[in-house]
Amino acid sequence: MTVPSEQITRSKLLKYAALIGAKEDLEQLFQKWDAIIPLAPPDEREAMAHMAIMECEKLLDVYSAQGDGLTINGKIIIPAAKKKEQV
Repeated sequence: MTVPSEQITRSKLLKYAALIGAKEDLEQLFQKWDAIIPLAPPDEREAMAHMAIMECEKLLDVYSAQGDGLTINGKIIIPAAKKKEQV
């Protein structure tokens, strides 16, 4: 499976955000993190990138409930929701 580029991922997220009325909020998040991550010490950038991804996920509630869940750089950050068993 090929991982989409950041540009493609952002484009898809912005399209979804527009559908749910959150496009301006998402654009503001992108601007905020794009401005502050480069200013951070190198050893803190990865953690900040994770926080940025988590903030976008929270805004859009889009992490994958299928597969492993929200995965960043091969590490599962939020496990996929387990399906409720029908009684």
